[in-house]
Amino acid sequence: MRKILLYTIGIFMCLLSTQVTAQAPNWSVNVQDYQYQMAIVGVINLDGIESTDPNDKLAAIINGEVRGVGQPEYLAKYNRYVVYMNIYHNEGSGTISFKVYDASQNRVVNLEQTENFEIQSLRGNTEAPVTYSHPRLSSESNILTFNLPNQASSAVNGTDISVMMPFGSNLNSLAASYTTSPLAKVYVQNQLQTSGTTQNNFSLPVTYKVIAADATTEKSYKVSVAYAPAVPQGIELSNAQLSESAAIGTNIGTLKAIDPDGSGSFTYTLVNGAGSDDNRHFRIDGDKLVLKERLDYETKRIYSFRAKAVDEVGNAVEAALQVAALNENDEKPQPASATISIPENQPVSTLVHTMVVTDPDGPSEYTYSFYEGNLDGKFSVHDKKGEVRIQQLIDFEKDKRNYELIVRVSDGVNEGFATLKFEVQNVNDEAPSVTETTISANETLAPGTEIYRLEPTDADGVTSFTYRLLDAANIPFAVDADGIITVAGPLDYETQPTYSLKIEIGDGLNKKIFTFPVQIINENDEKPQPVSATVSIAENQPTGSLLHTMAVTDPDGPSNFTFSIISGNLDGKFALDARKGEVRVQQVMDYETEKRSYELTIRVSDGVNEGFATLKFELQNVNDEKPQPVSATISIPENQPVATLVHTMVVTDPDGPSNYTFSIYDGNLDGKFVIHDKKGEVRVQQMMDYEKEKRTYNLTIRVSDGVNESFASLTFELQNVNDETPVVAETTLAVKETLSVGMDIHQLQPTDADGATTFLYRILNAGSMPFTIDADGLITVAAPLDYEQVKSYDLKIEVSDGLNKKTFAFPVKVINENDEAPVLITTAIEVPNYLAPGTMILQLEAIDADNDGSPITYSFVSPNSVFELSADGKLTTKQVLALLNEKVFKFKVAISDQVNVTEAEVTVTVIGEGEIEMEIANVITPNGDGYNDYWEIQKGYLYQNYIFRVFDMRGQEVFFSRGYHNNFWDGTFNGKKLPSGTYIYTIQSVNKVKVYKGTLNIIH
Repeated sequence: MRKILLYTIGIFMCLLSTQVTAQAPNWSVNVQDYQYQMAIVGVINLDGIESTDPNDKLAAIINGEVRGVGQPEYLAKYNRYVVYMNIYHNEGSGTISFKVYDASQNRVVNLEQTENFEIQSLRGNTEAPVTYSHPRLSSESNILTFNLPNQASSAVNGTDISVMMPFGSNLNSLAASYTTSPLAKVYVQNQLQTSGTTQNNFSLPVTYKVIAADATTEKSYKVSVAYAPAVPQGIELSNAQLSESAAIGTNIGTLKAIDPDGSGSFTYTLVNGAGSDDNRHFRIDGDKLVLKERLDYETKRIYSFRAKAVDEVGNAVEAALQVAALNENDEKPQPASATISIPENQPVSTLVHTMVVTDPDGPSEYTYSFYEGNLDGKFSVHDKKGEVRIQQLIDFEKDKRNYELIVRVSDGVNEGFATLKFEVQNVNDEAPSVTETTISANETLAPGTEIYRLEPTDADGVTSFTYRLLDAANIPFAVDADGIITVAGPLDYETQPTYSLKIEIGDGLNKKIFTFPVQIINENDEKPQPVSATVSIAENQPTGSLLHTMAVTDPDGPSNFTFSIISGNLDGKFALDARKGEVRVQQVMDYETEKRSYELTIRVSDGVNEGFATLKFELQNVNDEKPQPVSATISIPENQPVATLVHTMVVTDPDGPSNYTFSIYDGNLDGKFVIHDKKGEVRVQQMMDYEKEKRTYNLTIRVSDGVNESFASLTFELQNVNDETPVVAETTLAVKETLSVGMDIHQLQPTDADGATTFLYRILNAGSMPFTIDADGLITVAAPLDYEQVKSYDLKIEVSDGLNKKTFAFPVKVINENDEAPVLITTAIEVPNYLAPGTMILQLEAIDADNDGSPITYSFVSPNSVFELSADGKLTTKQVLALLNEKVFKFKVAISDQVNVTEAEVTVTVIGEGEIEMEIANVITPNGDGYNDYWEIQKGYLYQNYIFRVFDMRGQEVFFSRGYHNNFWDGTFNGKKLPSGTYIYTIQSVNKVKVYKGTLNIIH
């Protein structure tokens, strides 16, 4: 630090004083002893303070010897004290160490820094001198941390600093708090910064220049400030209703967080809380609400869920939302199954059950039919009333005892099924049964002889029977309680060769009469008795097929009979073997084209007697004809749901009705149809799209009756339905912000796969859009645009063909134009009063909302005599402010972006007193070496209204000057050098308010 010795003296009197001078080390170098040299330009820094004391010294040491010495010299251009030093050496290399003499502390310190000696090299320069410090200063120029008031977050990445501020924060005047490498200096546009104090405008990136404490390095850090996403205010659902028939996986609507800044990216989830009762029915896929469990209008009409939206920085909002279920005929009717006991032999049309049906969709008119189980036709069901009645008598003993019917109930859209189980109950309605047979009795049998034992059975399970012989008075036979038939009287073949016993057998409730012919055995004197018969034969029997063998009895016993046809065979259909009595087919008979009944008279001879019998042949139909299915052409609308019934096969058969089997033989390779193999119902297997698939399908249907099969053609013609939504090309629109209201920006040209050509248009978010669309799809500007306020719009337009509609996105980018005037950021500054003329006091900065890169220039609105303003905004002083009477200067500045011009008032406030404590040198050494050759007054430009005088010790005035100027006094008087010694000076203001006195030493 420069020492200033002040003395109080009387005019023309010299007061004695004592000056204590530190004992500086006697460092010197004899340059003649060395061959090589190098130079350094540096500054001395002690305890973190840069030396301004010319008495401080810097010494360079090589091999323990002083090889260079230098002292600080003031350079006004750089306002610094710089050391110039030559270093000498006899070798081309070597390590240089340094010592510093601290005059203020009268101490010598060794520095940690070293240099390598290099011949003719230079270390440092006047603009960037090397710092020689104790302790050693940091060479790092880093910003370690950086924060703005109320920030959300900040990060230092290399030389890029990013700060996130809460949405909507004012960025114009913020004082950043930061930490740096030790003692580093920080500047913004050449203005020294103080952490936590100096304010800057962060609406645009700000560059911080950091200079290391030893001034060897510097870095520039770019600070960019962005707004953090705003906290969302709620959640909206684009669609809040859904048909209860909608399938699982259906997209219900789009979730959208209500975001004040409109730029957030959100993650949506379901959460528990108020309104989350029905969360299980939904899931969220991205921003889509998707059906997870089907809705049921009949169970619940409003379903609530709770959603949470979280943006990319963790801001979250929850909302309870609702989806309304829309009723559809989607529930199957629910007929009640039942098990019903019915007695056997109920009369036809007896009501045995009435169907009971419930339907979650509400009452409906149902159609009833048997779906399965009534193949034997025992029951019927009324198609409207659901009454089940007996169609055929059911016999417990002869028919099935359990019937399981499946009843189909349809409400016109859906159908349900119920099972009816009928259990047939036994009734004692069957009479006993016994095998009727011819009993042979020799005419010689004695009364009481058993000729036959009855062994009846009963279908009802009865095992105890009663027996009664009818007409017993005329018959020589009897039957006892055990069913044994015995001879009751004499038998005589000649009188009566046969008897017909009529025996009544009872089970206690039912009884029946059985006939038992009794053949009295005698000699052969009776006619043969051929048995007449009715024989059922199948049509189409091959020639030679055996149809019947004649049965013949003869009271006289077995014999060799001869057989012949005596009538009924005119068409020669039959042949009779004369010996065997075998009747065979002579010609093939067809049930469909010939007689169905033939009656033959057969003669039988035993060689003596002959008898006659009648054979009736009843021709039976055989399944020998093909079924005849009906071909058809059917029109069906496109997009029929899977399982829709589109046709039922119609079949006729010459053999009569049958149980047919149906299958698709050809034409269904793409699997669009399916046919029920029993019912012949053709249904849709896959949905068909008129616009994307075939429009005609030709199926070949095979129909089989179990023996024969036939084929029919079904042609399905697909009919177009208006099921396609319009399509329009989505594009990004670019519009100038100066575009007038009513100007066109885009013409929509939609297409429709269904062929529609007339469309309806609607802007969904019209309330927030400065655009409109007319009935022809022309989009125009509806309100003024301003790039600086809104840079883009997300235009959502719904296009409809009158039935179907779809929403399309048209992002609109507003094109910036130079329509905004620049705005001055800093309009007021405080400056110290002692600044020299030509000092830059402010770098004007302006922001331009257009941000289009246009250069901004500055100028005074009116001429200014105190300040200078460059076109690039540098404001400098023309005069010493302390010498002026004013404390506040106001002037107007014009700011231009080459198109728009604004004016702003700038205020410069002068701080500090008009005059400051004068710093006066007390030594001059006018030897022409450039160091202290002149008497120096620090900031002499402040003292233009002062009178300077110097007197020798005899009181003679040797120097006079009004005002201070550079190279002030060189220690001469009347052109001659004054001798070394002590002189007295007085410095007095013109108004004599301020007076300075002291001594000045001239040293040669």
